[in-house]
Amino acid sequence: MLRLLRQLFRSSHPLDADNLGDQARDVNFREIEDADIPTCLAIYRANEAAHFPAGHYEQYEKHLHQRASLTLLASRQGKPVGCCGIRYATSAEGLTVGVLCYGMVDPAHQRQGIGTAQLLVRLALLPVADDLGIAIMLAVPNSVSFYRRFGFRFETSFMEDAGMTYEAGTLKVSESFLDDCRVELAKRRIVFPDVRDRIPRQTQSE
Repeated sequence: MLRLLRQLFRSSHPLDADNLGDQARDVNFREIEDADIPTCLAIYRANEAAHFPAGHYEQYEKHLHQRASLTLLASRQGKPVGCCGIRYATSAEGLTVGVLCYGMVDPAHQRQGIGTAQLLVRLALLPVADDLGIAIMLAVPNSVSFYRRFGFRFETSFMEDAGMTYEAGTLKVSESFLDDCRVELAKRRIVFPDVRDRIPRQTQSE
């Protein structure tokens, strides 16, 4: 009973230690170079069957070569363990939003805080206007509950030809939340480059 009461009254702030977990720490991020593309593709292959539609591999490879998003490679103890992308786009209301895409973790390193680190780093790179930062994404199957823990709202879904369903998520946060996110990253020794001026912007025709 005491444990249940603690869970009921525990703060649900996304950056609380209970939500982030103990393992989301000691990760280094850097922008990929051409030599890193095979590593990203290998991570994609390892996740393909569970999360991506058949025949999408070539599209992701093209995405990497064209730098359609800025892709970050995550490493722990010098070993690549995941990769994730972000680009900017303009909403129907004229707001600049961050589009989170292709967040993947090598299966051997899943459930070890890497996915949480990848999310926090990309949130720290969100554009802000009038004290508002917005992130949008399509969540791969079985990941919606993870993103809901951080405040994402899911109201629309899409089904691919292969039958996989992807939920469209939106997160709206204040500038102070993003400042707190950067502080938490530093405390956990999650290192990333400030590449906000290098993140590509998606055009209306794309």
